[in-house]
Amino acid sequence: TMTLSGQVPATAGTPLSFNEVVQMFLSPAELPFVAADIKNQTLDMQGATFSKFGAIRGFTQFSSNEKTESATSVTLGQMIVEYPPGNATQAFLQFKNTNLNAPQSQYETTWLDDPKIGDQSCALQIVDRTGKTKTVVMVVFTKSNIMESVVMASPSPDIDLLTRTARLAAAKIPSP
Repeated sequence: TMTLSGQVPATAGTPLSFNEVVQMFLSPAELPFVAADIKNQTLDMQGATFSKFGAIRGFTQFSSNEKTESATSVTLGQMIVEYPPGNATQAFLQFKNTNLNAPQSQYETTWLDDPKIGDQSCALQIVDRTGKTKTVVMVVFTKSNIMESVVMASPSPDIDLLTRTARLAAAKIPSP
């Protein structure tokens, strides 16, 4: 469950309301599969990754096509984080740099073609070399003061499907 906490005083460039952020999540009808389970959570903005760029609020939604995780289940995750003006760009660049320089020992990261979503975007695939976890594909983009990642974990992820889903998600972010 999500709660409204840490209200920021209204200023020029007022932060989005709780309801505005929640409406950016894909609805069950917009998901690329029939969801058997959907979970939402509020993110802690005190963590180093978020606080470094002054994140205001953030939420995740994870949808799965099976009630319980299995070898064949597919999960789609959305993480939406709102930043002060200009900071989403900095957070995005840090994300790219961190992943460009990530050790390739356990996980093999492959950069995919930029899907050109929002103001800036990237796409990557992460394969667990040990085979313990499913392959993950993710599209990360910024639009307005939002940084969003749309992630699919699947035995055989479909990057085209993920990209179309990420475009739907980007279209739900209001323009400033």
